[in-house]
Amino acid sequence: MNIDYLRNLLENIQRGKLPVEKAMRELEALPTSRLIAPPSITTGICDRGAGDHLRAGKTAAQMTAIMKKMQDKKNNILVTRLEREKVAPIKRAFPKARYYPQSRVLTLLNHPVKDLGKGTILVVCAGPPTFPWPKRPS
Repeated sequence: MNIDYLRNLLENIQRGKLPVEKAMRELEALPTSRLIAPPSITTGICDRGAGDHLRAGKTAAQMTAIMKKMQDKKNNILVTRLEREKVAPIKRAFPKARYYPQSRVLTLLNHPVKDLGKGTILVVCAGPPTFPWPKRPS
């Protein structure tokens, strides 16, 4: 979720520039976007509160449509378990997207990631010894 977008929304309510009902509709759309499509197409956008996470398993066209809705909200986007054949059509729609083939992850940064200071990152992976393990963070 884009914190600046949320702050702006709340400040507009406070200043009386945005009616509460309209703001509620905006908040209902966060972090997911409702498309005119069966629910199965949008399932997987939100994974345990990660509002900018999109799981693969959809067609490239479906994923591109969802990503466009997410980009409209200025969200950074993470696509996981992305099949290689879907990368090219997605990158045509989003040239700044970055694909990491070893971990089958695609990212699209729509705003800078703020450094919140020192913290702990835990990457948990499970699978057989032949599993293509994710690249270590630098």
